[in-house]
Amino acid sequence: MPESPPYFSVIIPVLNGSLTLDACLQSLAHQTFQNFEVLLVDGGSTDRSAELLQTHPGLNARLLIKPGTGIFTAMNVGIDQARGEWLYFMGCDDRLFAPDTLARAYAVLCTTACHWAAGRVRLPESNLVSSP
Repeated sequence: MPESPPYFSVIIPVLNGSLTLDACLQSLAHQTFQNFEVLLVDGGSTDRSAELLQTHPGLNARLLIKPGTGIFTAMNVGIDQARGEWLYFMGCDDRLFAPDTLARAYAVLCTTACHWAAGRVRLPESNLVSSP
């Protein structure tokens, strides 16, 4: 029987982001809502970025390597390979705010007919909150 597609495809472009990528992946690994896949699109990193996926074996994750093409091409590569109903873009230096972030997004998306959604961003250095 074919596996059902994930609800979210989390697309993370990365190029030499090993200093911040682990925290990003940890925030995904600790989500209470688990019906998502992670697509890490590596632009040709020379650090440990690609290896960090192996330190999170519980994540439904794939590594896609597309060297030297830039962030927007990396995003498009992720889109082309995504199986989820919704695309969720993160930078390799981003973290989800709480363990229920994806659960809350799922709850909202199930009760609306929207075609896109955006959320608030908190910058920890300044504690500034930006709304879409």
